Amino acid sequence: MTNLLFLHFRSKTRIIKTEEFLMSTDKLEREIAEATEIIKNANQMLERAKSMEREAQLNLLQATQHLHELLKKRDELNGCLDDDEFGDTWIREGRGAQSRRE
Repeated sequence: MTNLLFLHFRSKTRIIKTEEFLMSTDKLEREIAEATEIIKNANQMLERAKSMEREAQLNLLQATQHLHELLKKRDELNGCLDDDEFGDTWIREGRGAQSRRE
């Protein structure tokens, strides 16, 4: 009888351990799925950030080029225009010059 009780107790223990194992395995599978989803979302965010960075770099390059062109035009105009002590702006052209009131 003792052997029978021991076997009965042992089989119950195995069932409980098997259920605990299955529950812990299910929990691990859920956690793995959640972690996989987090990684997938993070990769998508990273790709969007890289795309935004490339766009920002292109915008910066275009703005820098435009600024360079504007500064060049300003320097060209500053080299051609002179103000005298009477407030007249003189446009230098070759040897002669003309006055332009502003």
